[in-house]
Amino acid sequence: MRRTDFILPKVVCRMGKSTPDGEKPPYIQTQRQYFDERVDFFRAPVPAAIQARTRRIVESAGLREKSRVLDVGTGVGVLVAHFLEFGVSQENIVGLDLSQEMLRGAKSRFPDVFFCQSDIADVGLPLPKEFPANIECFDVVFFNACFGNMWNQQEAVMAAVRLLDAEGLIVISHPLGARFVDSLRRNEPHIVPHQLPEREKLEALCSESNLAVVSADIQDDFYLVILRKKAEWLETANGTAHNE
Repeated sequence: MRRTDFILPKVVCRMGKSTPDGEKPPYIQTQRQYFDERVDFFRAPVPAAIQARTRRIVESAGLREKSRVLDVGTGVGVLVAHFLEFGVSQENIVGLDLSQEMLRGAKSRFPDVFFCQSDIADVGLPLPKEFPANIECFDVVFFNACFGNMWNQQEAVMAAVRLLDAEGLIVISHPLGARFVDSLRRNEPHIVPHQLPEREKLEALCSESNLAVVSADIQDDFYLVILRKKAEWLETANGTAHNE
Protein backbone atom coordinates (compact mmCIF):
# COMPACT_ATOMS: atom_id res chain seq x y z
CA MET A 1 0.00 0.00 0.00
CA ARG A 2 1.58 3.27 -1.11
CA ARG A 3 0.94 6.76 0.19
CA THR A 4 2.52 10.00 -0.96
CA ASP A 5 1.09 12.36 1.66
CA PHE A 6 2.92 11.10 4.77
CA ILE A 7 4.96 13.64 6.69
CA LEU A 8 8.21 11.74 7.14
CA PRO A 9 10.31 13.18 9.97
CA LYS A 10 14.05 12.73 9.72
CA VAL A 11 15.73 10.71 12.45
CA VAL A 12 18.71 12.26 14.18
CA CYS A 13 20.79 11.10 17.13
CA ARG A 14 21.28 13.28 20.16
CA MET A 15 23.23 12.20 23.24
CA GLY A 16 23.02 8.53 22.28
CA LYS A 17 19.27 8.39 21.68
CA SER A 18 17.33 8.79 18.44
CA THR A 19 14.56 11.36 18.37
CA PRO A 20 12.43 12.17 15.33
CA ASP A 21 13.30 15.59 14.04
CA GLY A 22 10.62 18.25 13.72
CA GLU A 23 7.44 18.67 15.75
CA LYS A 24 5.66 15.87 17.59
CA PRO A 25 2.12 16.38 16.16
CA PRO A 26 3.13 15.54 12.55
CA TYR A 27 4.95 12.46 13.81
CA ILE A 28 1.85 11.29 15.71
CA GLN A 29 -0.31 11.89 12.64
CA THR A 30 2.07 9.82 10.52
CA GLN A 31 1.76 6.94 12.99
CA ARG A 32 -2.04 7.18 12.90
CA GLN A 33 -2.18 7.14 9.11
CA TYR A 34 0.30 4.30 8.81
CA PHE A 35 -1.57 1.94 11.13
CA ASP A 36 -5.04 3.02 10.00
CA GLU A 37 -4.11 1.89 6.49
CA ARG A 38 -2.59 -1.43 7.62
CA VAL A 39 -5.26 -2.57 10.05
CA ASP A 40 -6.25 -5.54 7.86
CA PHE A 41 -2.76 -6.98 8.23
CA PHE A 42 -3.04 -6.83 12.02
CA ARG A 43 -6.52 -8.36 11.99
CA ALA A 44 -5.13 -11.53 10.42
CA PRO A 45 -4.77 -14.55 12.74
CA VAL A 46 -1.59 -14.48 14.82
CA PRO A 47 0.66 -17.51 14.18
CA ALA A 48 0.67 -20.02 17.03
CA ALA A 49 4.37 -19.48 17.78
CA ILE A 50 3.83 -15.73 18.20
CA GLN A 51 0.73 -16.36 20.31
CA ALA A 52 2.84 -18.51 22.63
CA ARG A 53 5.38 -15.72 23.02
CA THR A 54 2.78 -13.03 23.68
CA ARG A 55 1.19 -15.32 26.25
CA ARG A 56 4.59 -15.71 27.93
CA ILE A 57 4.95 -11.91 27.98
CA VAL A 58 1.60 -11.46 29.74
CA GLU A 59 2.23 -14.35 32.12
CA SER A 60 5.47 -12.70 33.28
CA ALA A 61 3.54 -9.87 34.94
CA GLY A 62 1.79 -12.14 37.45
CA LEU A 63 -1.64 -10.69 36.77
CA ARG A 64 -4.64 -11.29 39.01
CA GLU A 65 -8.39 -10.64 38.72
CA LYS A 66 -8.09 -7.19 40.29
CA SER A 67 -4.93 -6.15 38.44
CA ARG A 68 -5.45 -2.81 36.70
CA VAL A 69 -3.78 -3.04 33.32
CA LEU A 70 -2.87 -0.40 30.74
CA ASP A 71 -1.98 -1.72 27.28
CA VAL A 72 -0.09 0.95 25.34
CA GLY A 73 -0.20 0.46 21.58
CA THR A 74 -2.95 -2.10 22.04
CA GLY A 75 -3.60 -2.35 18.30
CA VAL A 76 -6.42 -4.81 17.64
CA GLY A 77 -6.14 -6.17 21.19
CA VAL A 78 -3.62 -8.98 20.80
CA LEU A 79 -2.65 -8.90 24.48
CA VAL A 80 -6.19 -8.41 25.76
CA ALA A 81 -7.12 -12.03 25.12
CA HIS A 82 -4.21 -13.09 27.32
CA PHE A 83 -5.15 -10.62 30.07
CA LEU A 84 -8.56 -12.25 30.19
CA GLU A 85 -7.06 -15.72 30.06
CA PHE A 86 -5.03 -14.93 33.19
CA GLY A 87 -8.15 -13.78 35.00
CA VAL A 88 -8.06 -9.99 34.73
CA SER A 89 -11.55 -8.50 34.89
CA GLN A 90 -12.64 -6.71 31.71
CA GLU A 91 -13.43 -3.56 33.66
CA ASN A 92 -9.81 -3.40 34.84
CA ILE A 93 -8.31 -3.21 31.34
CA VAL A 94 -7.59 -0.05 29.35
CA GLY A 95 -6.17 -0.15 25.82
CA LEU A 96 -4.50 2.90 24.28
CA ASP A 97 -3.64 3.39 20.62
CA LEU A 98 -3.11 6.24 18.18
CA SER A 99 -4.96 4.50 15.36
CA GLN A 100 -8.74 4.77 15.24
CA GLU A 101 -9.00 1.82 12.86
CA MET A 102 -6.91 -0.42 15.11
CA LEU A 103 -9.12 0.52 18.05
CA ARG A 104 -12.24 -0.32 16.05
CA GLY A 105 -10.79 -3.77 15.51
CA ALA A 106 -10.03 -4.15 19.21
CA LYS A 107 -13.48 -2.95 20.26
CA SER A 108 -15.20 -5.38 17.89
CA ARG A 109 -13.32 -8.25 19.56
CA PHE A 110 -13.68 -7.05 23.14
CA PRO A 111 -16.78 -4.82 23.39
CA ASP A 112 -16.69 -4.70 27.21
CA VAL A 113 -13.09 -3.47 27.44
CA PHE A 114 -12.40 0.28 27.48
CA PHE A 115 -10.26 1.56 24.60
CA CYS A 116 -9.03 5.12 24.11
CA GLN A 117 -7.37 6.88 21.18
CA SER A 118 -4.48 8.68 22.85
CA ASP A 119 -0.75 9.06 23.24
CA ILE A 120 0.30 7.83 26.71
CA ALA A 121 2.12 11.14 27.23
CA ASP A 122 -1.28 12.87 27.11
CA VAL A 123 -2.78 10.74 29.89
CA GLY A 124 -2.26 11.94 33.46
CA LEU A 125 -3.65 11.67 36.94
CA PRO A 126 -6.41 12.05 37.78
CA LEU A 127 -7.35 9.87 34.82
CA PRO A 128 -9.73 11.33 32.22
CA LYS A 129 -13.35 11.14 33.31
CA GLU A 130 -14.24 8.79 30.45
CA PHE A 131 -11.91 6.10 31.86
CA PRO A 132 -13.49 3.33 33.97
CA ALA A 133 -14.50 4.81 37.31
CA ASN A 134 -13.01 1.89 39.24
CA ILE A 135 -9.48 2.64 37.96
CA GLU A 136 -7.55 5.45 39.63
CA CYS A 137 -4.10 4.22 38.56
CA PHE A 138 -2.53 1.03 37.16
CA ASP A 139 -0.67 -1.97 38.51
CA VAL A 140 0.95 -2.86 35.18
CA VAL A 141 1.66 -0.87 32.01
CA PHE A 142 2.51 -2.91 28.90
CA PHE A 143 4.47 -1.62 25.90
CA ASN A 144 4.29 -4.65 23.60
CA ALA A 145 5.58 -4.41 20.03
CA CYS A 146 5.38 -0.61 20.13
CA PHE A 147 8.29 0.76 22.18
CA GLY A 148 10.39 1.39 19.06
CA ASN A 149 7.58 3.60 17.74
CA MET A 150 7.49 5.97 20.70
CA TRP A 151 8.20 9.63 19.92
CA ASN A 152 10.57 9.65 22.89
CA GLN A 153 11.15 6.52 24.94
CA GLN A 154 12.08 8.39 28.12
CA GLU A 155 8.92 10.50 27.86
CA ALA A 156 6.84 7.34 27.43
CA VAL A 157 8.42 5.65 30.44
CA MET A 158 7.96 8.72 32.63
CA ALA A 159 4.30 8.91 31.58
CA ALA A 160 3.86 5.27 32.56
CA VAL A 161 5.55 5.83 35.94
CA ARG A 162 3.11 8.63 36.73
CA LEU A 163 0.18 6.31 36.04
CA LEU A 164 1.45 3.42 38.17
CA ASP A 165 0.40 2.53 41.69
CA ALA A 166 3.14 2.06 44.30
CA GLU A 167 5.70 -0.49 43.09
CA GLY A 168 3.75 -1.10 39.88
CA LEU A 169 5.34 -2.74 36.84
CA ILE A 170 6.26 -1.63 33.34
CA VAL A 171 6.59 -4.44 30.79
CA ILE A 172 8.50 -3.61 27.60
CA SER A 173 8.39 -6.45 25.11
CA HIS A 174 8.44 -7.69 21.55
CA PRO A 175 7.68 -11.31 20.62
CA LEU A 176 10.05 -11.14 17.64
CA GLY A 177 12.92 -9.50 19.47
CA ALA A 178 15.45 -6.71 19.06
CA ARG A 179 16.79 -7.83 15.69
CA PHE A 180 13.33 -7.62 14.12
CA VAL A 181 12.74 -4.14 15.54
CA ASP A 182 16.13 -3.00 14.27
CA SER A 183 15.24 -4.19 10.77
CA LEU A 184 12.03 -2.14 10.95
CA ARG A 185 14.05 0.87 12.11
CA ARG A 186 16.43 0.57 9.17
CA ASN A 187 13.63 0.14 6.61
CA GLU A 188 11.09 2.63 7.99
CA PRO A 189 12.80 5.00 10.43
CA HIS A 190 9.91 7.45 10.17
CA ILE A 191 7.69 4.79 11.79
CA VAL A 192 10.18 2.97 14.04
CA PRO A 193 12.87 5.51 15.00
CA HIS A 194 14.21 3.59 18.02
CA GLN A 195 15.88 0.32 18.79
CA LEU A 196 14.76 -1.66 21.81
CA PRO A 197 16.98 -0.62 24.73
CA GLU A 198 19.97 -2.75 25.61
CA ARG A 199 20.92 -3.20 29.27
CA GLU A 200 22.93 0.04 29.45
CA LYS A 201 20.07 2.09 28.02
CA LEU A 202 17.64 0.37 30.39
CA GLU A 203 19.76 1.40 33.35
CA ALA A 204 19.72 4.98 32.07
CA LEU A 205 15.92 4.90 31.63
CA CYS A 206 15.57 3.58 35.18
CA SER A 207 17.90 6.09 36.78
CA GLU A 208 16.00 8.97 35.19
CA SER A 209 12.60 7.54 36.11
CA ASN A 210 13.21 6.01 39.55
CA LEU A 211 12.62 2.49 38.32
CA ALA A 212 14.42 -0.77 38.99
CA VAL A 213 15.08 -3.57 36.50
CA VAL A 214 13.30 -6.70 37.73
CA SER A 215 14.31 -8.90 34.81
CA ALA A 216 15.68 -8.52 31.29
CA ASP A 217 15.41 -11.30 28.71
CA ILE A 218 17.06 -9.66 25.70
CA GLN A 219 17.56 -11.90 22.69
CA ASP A 220 17.73 -11.37 18.95
CA ASP A 221 14.36 -13.09 18.55
CA PHE A 222 12.62 -12.31 21.85
CA TYR A 223 12.57 -9.25 24.12
CA LEU A 224 11.01 -9.06 27.58
CA VAL A 225 11.98 -6.46 30.17
CA ILE A 226 10.16 -5.86 33.46
CA LEU A 227 10.72 -2.64 35.39
CA ARG A 228 9.35 -1.84 38.83
CA LYS A 229 8.47 1.56 40.20
CA LYS A 230 10.41 2.24 43.37
CA ALA A 231 8.43 2.91 46.54
CA GLU A 232 10.04 6.33 46.78
CA TRP A 233 9.87 8.32 43.59
CA LEU A 234 10.45 11.82 42.31
CA GLU A 235 7.43 13.76 41.09
CA THR A 236 9.11 15.67 38.29
CA ALA A 237 6.05 17.70 37.46
CA ASN A 238 6.49 19.90 40.53
CA GLY A 239 9.94 18.91 41.79
CA THR A 240 8.59 17.54 45.07
CA ALA A 241 9.69 14.18 46.44
CA HIS A 242 6.96 11.83 47.67
CA ASN A 243 7.13 8.69 49.75
CA GLU A 244 4.50 6.12 48.79
